[in-house]
Amino acid sequence: MFDNSLLDADADTGLPRRMEFEYRAHVSLMKASSERPLSIILFSFDTEKLSVDVLLGMRYGDNVKLIAETLRRETKHAYAIGRIDRVTFGVLAPFSEEQAEQYADKLRTDIKDAFINRNPESKKTVSVGVLTLSRPGQIESLLHDANLCVVAAKAWGRDCICTWRQLEAKSIEQGIPLNLLTMEYKIRVDAEIMASNVAFQT
Repeated sequence: MFDNSLLDADADTGLPRRMEFEYRAHVSLMKASSERPLSIILFSFDTEKLSVDVLLGMRYGDNVKLIAETLRRETKHAYAIGRIDRVTFGVLAPFSEEQAEQYADKLRTDIKDAFINRNPESKKTVSVGVLTLSRPGQIESLLHDANLCVVAAKAWGRDCICTWRQLEAKSIEQGIPLNLLTMEYKIRVDAEIMASNVAFQT
């Protein structure tokens, strides 16, 4: 349902860049019916900012290509698919939360298996955020909320999925406002990255 032949494509993967993804998603949201669910699913490569794969650009490029190839092969009914940033890929599809979670879990496993097939000792994974829309909204704010789910998934141990419903439930369970909880998660994830970077350099 999407066409990757446009010139505005990411050089590493051939997928649309963020601006093109947002445009396609915006068009789909404008046409969205309240009777048909829509979900934004973000897949974020669990890499460290200064890891060997990042420093060796070619290997890093191979990693994101493998993720993109897996998503492209398994995402035939998406309204939009694209590379959101250096380590994150987005999908907008007509899925309910349950369907989106099942799809995300299958792709999470497929990507992990693809890395293992390339290198049996691979421990590369993705964390996934799922936001199912109860009503249309601005794509920028929706991507922001979906990314909060990604941050939570990384804080929960990586290689897992967090839906917006799960994030809200965790906020209620812990008695912490959602914005403070996600800020805590981000600080934790950034601290883990910083610690691994220090270990990498020593």
